Amino acid sequence: MGKRFEPLVRSFSNNVPTSRKERREQQTSVLDEVEGTNNKNYHFDKEWKKLKQSLLKAFQPVKEMNNFIVMDDEKTDGLIVKTMKGNFEFKPDVSNMRVEYKSFSSGYLTYYFNVEQRLWLGIYDDHDLRGIVTRDVLRHHKGVPDF
Repeated sequence: MGKRFEPLVRSFSNNVPTSRKERREQQTSVLDEVEGTNNKNYHFDKEWKKLKQSLLKAFQPVKEMNNFIVMDDEKTDGLIVKTMKGNFEFKPDVSNMRVEYKSFSSGYLTYYFNVEQRLWLGIYDDHDLRGIVTRDVLRHHKGVPDF
């Protein structure tokens, strides 16, 4: 076989996970090794809290420029950002270990935490949550979220 095809053959022979479920299970097992725990919800809760703090920090500069109201949703442990044009809502789905993002601009999107990249990525096309939030704010408001 020529050198041209060696990387392709190697990638198929390394048991690379092909489905999102397999990737999530592999990522959780990597976290288990690193942090020494088997509780999957522990990992999700920890990363959700980090994301929530990051979102609060990111919205701080644009909050003042645009009169946003940032609130904790105590029912869902989520985060709601109220604007004059509509809301940005972030809600954890603990049972599926995902975060749901609802925006008046982008609609309803779902994200999972990618352990290797340490990012929240879209379940359908692996886009970064921070990019979509930044785009939604830029389209309709002044300023840029500070991620």
